[in-house]
Amino acid sequence: MAKLVLVTVGFDVNLVLRSLLKIGLGEGDCVLLVYSRSGGEYEQRRVEETVKTLKTILAGVRVEHYDAIVTGMDFVSDVAVVLKALKEHGKKVIVASLVGGMRIVIVEA
Repeated sequence: MAKLVLVTVGFDVNLVLRSLLKIGLGEGDCVLLVYSRSGGEYEQRRVEETVKTLKTILAGVRVEHYDAIVTGMDFVSDVAVVLKALKEHGKKVIVASLVGGMRIVIVEA
């Protein structure tokens, strides 16, 4: 049965990859990357590099992936962004992997 894997993303691509390998991805599965672009220039660059690397790897293994970009500042609107993405891309099975990113983004997810 196809599933959606919701993953919170921070600075460390290895945390996300390790989690995805443990969960396992099969045909028809997709990944929802939840992350924030808040913070200073350094933090924004690190998150963008991680997201870019993840997208390259997921595209290479032909796994659909989507973004849910949150502010990390407005809890209610961020939860709405995550819910909207889940409604648009959700499958019967949703697995959450809360391995990285800002603590508030993990709580929002």
